[in-house]
Amino acid sequence: KGRIDLTVRFEEKCYIFEFKVIEGKEKKGALEQLKEKRYHEKYKGKCEEIYIIGVEFDKEERNIAYFEWERV
Repeated sequence: KGRIDLTVRFEEKCYIFEFKVIEGKEKKGALEQLKEKRYHEKYKGKCEEIYIIGVEFDKEERNIAYFEWERV
């Protein structure tokens, strides 16, 4: 099933993060994994707003290569 990489609950909001390490500039779909696994569902009713955030790190540069987010 997998696990959530990071969840932050702050002022009635939940921020759910998925982190991926990528080679070069290829996109691995961190945000898509959050959607597929439906990790946000366990926070429905517990948070007024829920955000899912996919963050992808470049393996060579050791820095953020890409990120995207959505409110669910």
